[in-house]
Amino acid sequence: MLNAMALNNVTVDTKMVIEAGADDVNGSQTSDILVKVATDSDDPRAYYRYDMPGTELDGVEMYVTSAQLIAVADGTAVDTGSDQAEIDALLASSSDLTSALVPIQNATSIEKTEADGTTTFHVVSDPAALSTQLPTDGFDGYTSYEADYTFDADGKLLAMTMKATGTADQSGTEVQLTMTTTTTYSDYGTTVVEDAPEPVQ
Repeated sequence: MLNAMALNNVTVDTKMVIEAGADDVNGSQTSDILVKVATDSDDPRAYYRYDMPGTELDGVEMYVTSAQLIAVADGTAVDTGSDQAEIDALLASSSDLTSALVPIQNATSIEKTEADGTTTFHVVSDPAALSTQLPTDGFDGYTSYEADYTFDADGKLLAMTMKATGTADQSGTEVQLTMTTTTTYSDYGTTVVEDAPEPVQ
């Protein structure tokens, strides 16, 4: 089902929480990345907004067209001068489901449930395989990995949730990590990416 999915006009919102614990000390880091994709016309474009507290990307927006990449930070728009290869890669990645397929391709079990017009597939994956095939986001490797994919009656992907556990060595201390990601997909066929603000000269 995902193989045939076209994400060329959709709004994607990904929320991630990483929790860490060692020696009875716990902490967490959150992020929220909103992507609007409209690559289904002669004027392909995408929009990214990053809410990542404590990082240099927090509050940054990016407007991508086939010709330029405009970044907006602290209310100031700047033409990044990115080369065509980087622009093309960003446009392509905005609608790419390749990484979403990896847990399914490495599944050890898949369970299907149906309710209220939706279908959900619960996938348990081989953590060792995913440790080498997916970004580990600070993990030394995964020790468990589960994901849920929810589709509507027309086969459109509505949501994907993922929970992974693992460990990381931080300054000689083994830290237990848990990463939870919730991604929602909406506004299929009606997503609009506005024009970028005029960049400063």
